Amino acid sequence: MNGVVLSGSKIHLLGYVRSLRQYPRTPSTKNNYAMQNLSEDSGEYLSALHNIRSLELANITIEHIGEGGFRTCFSAFRETLTSLLLMAFVTSFGTFVTLVDYFPNITTLRMGFF
Repeated sequence: MNGVVLSGSKIHLLGYVRSLRQYPRTPSTKNNYAMQNLSEDSGEYLSALHNIRSLELANITIEHIGEGGFRTCFSAFRETLTSLLLMAFVTSFGTFVTLVDYFPNITTLRMGFF
């Protein structure tokens, strides 16, 4: 068992992560990544990221999923996130406002190619 990191230890280590960057699974395509796939693709690890300060979402489509959907993906670091970068994203204005409003401690918001 030497050299094997147990699942609980891996989750513990994720508590030290401060920055998360999400890029599409197939960057060579021009299709945006659907945000509702984020929690499914990231499995149990999103909920273990309790100290994320910076979140970057690139090439993503954020459909109207409401605060419940944001809670599913981002509740672990809702209070710690201070910087949000949205790059090449597609969303409605209402969903954009809901996303930004979900994080009460945002001090830096950067956007590009929306």
